[in-house]
Amino acid sequence: MKPLFNDIIHKSQTGFMQERSIFYNIFMFWELTALAKEKDEDLVVLRLDFEKAYDRVDWCFLEEVMLQLGFPMAWVVAVRAMHKNASSSVYVAGEVDTPFSISRSVRQGYPLAPFLYLLIVEALHVYFNNHALTIKGLQWGVDNKQVLDNEFADNTTLDVDGKEQNLHNVQCVEQEFCEQSTDITNWNKSIGIRMKNDRVAHWLPHPDFQWLQHGRSIRYLGCQTGIDITHDQLIAPLMMSLKKKLLFWSSRHLSLAERTVIANQVLQSSMWYILSS
Repeated sequence: MKPLFNDIIHKSQTGFMQERSIFYNIFMFWELTALAKEKDEDLVVLRLDFEKAYDRVDWCFLEEVMLQLGFPMAWVVAVRAMHKNASSSVYVAGEVDTPFSISRSVRQGYPLAPFLYLLIVEALHVYFNNHALTIKGLQWGVDNKQVLDNEFADNTTLDVDGKEQNLHNVQCVEQEFCEQSTDITNWNKSIGIRMKNDRVAHWLPHPDFQWLQHGRSIRYLGCQTGIDITHDQLIAPLMMSLKKKLLFWSSRHLSLAERTVIANQVLQSSMWYILSS
């Protein structure tokens, strides 16, 4: 599957994709919020949380997605055979309970699972962009292409206009997709970030849905993000994390290969520190 994915999976998805980076998702947030501020647009960034994302994958929906993307029936049948008649057991107090049948999910730890899940998220991307006439995103780039979403595996972000009707349309499209795929959006764990602080947000898809206040930060893919946050809010948690990692690993007797891995992690984090500064 992997050689085909660059042609199948849209560039908005960076998780598990060769030659794509998680930094794209982080930089896209800063680029779009800066652009919205420059154009005085009411950008709303929605960070969606999907309930038990891997566990809720519906096999029939997955098969239909594969067929729509052009996978041959023989391949679909082979994937089906890997899941058909699957069972699981619960390990409690040192004993394995009676096995029970599994009727959905791509099991975490199973090497094919991340790539199968990307197909589900690709369907989500296509679904939202097919409704681009009813959902207004943000015009971006030299060709003024509309940006609606970007993903890192199951971490989905929507970048949309903040008008109440537009947000209502987003919720309607999201509900339609969930009905088709059997996914469930955890609105109480999702969060909204509004560019314009003078606009009162009345749209609440769930009573516990939260709008991130200006000046507050939230952790997103390992980095702090928010509107009107200070340099210390952005960098301090990252530097604290780096120091803890270095203190922990410095007490171990590591091989050259292990030290190389740690150094690479620190260099990547340091690059984010330099760029964000």
